[in-house]
Amino acid sequence: MKRQPTLLILATALALSACALAPVARPARFTLDTRSMARAPLSVTVSAASWLDGRDMYYRLAYRDPHRLYRYAGSAWASAVPNLVGERIDPAPQAGMRTLDIRLNDFSQVFSSPTDSVGRVDASLSLRDGRDGRLVDSTRLSVEKPAGADAAAGVAALSAASDELLARALRWAAQHP
Repeated sequence: MKRQPTLLILATALALSACALAPVARPARFTLDTRSMARAPLSVTVSAASWLDGRDMYYRLAYRDPHRLYRYAGSAWASAVPNLVGERIDPAPQAGMRTLDIRLNDFSQVFSSPTDSVGRVDASLSLRDGRDGRLVDSTRLSVEKPAGADAAAGVAALSAASDELLARALRWAAQHP
C-alpha cells in the first residue's frame, strides 16, 4: 500500500520535470525594412527615451487608455530601436559639418480600435554647429502611418513612418546652411 503514494509522487515529479524541459518559445524578432537608406550630408546621431532603448516592441490602446504602454509578448526588435533607425541613414559627414541629433520620444503602434492602428514615430531634432557644438536650431516631428491589428503590421507601419521622419528631418536640417 505504501507503494501507491510513492509511485504517484514519482509520476507527478516526472511529469513536472518534463514540463520544465519543454522548449520555451522565443519571441519573433523584427527589424525595420532596409530597402531605403536616407543619404545624409552631415553627421547624424540617434538616441531614444530610456523606455525605447531596448528590444521591446510597444503598443497603446488609445480607445482604452492612450497613455498606457503595453509590450508585445511574442515579438521583439532585433536590435535596440535607436540602432534600427540609425541604420536607415547613410551618413556622408565632412570635417566641420553640422550634426543632427535625433531623439526618439515615441516609437509605438497605437490602436484606435481593436482592428485599426497606426505606427507612430515622434522625435525631437537638434541641429548643432560642427565646429563648436553650438545649437543652431531645434524642432519636433511626428509621423503616423496606417497599420493593421498585429505586430507585423506595426513593424511595416513603423518602418514607413521612420523613413518619412528621417526624410523630413534631413530636409529640415538642409534649410539651415
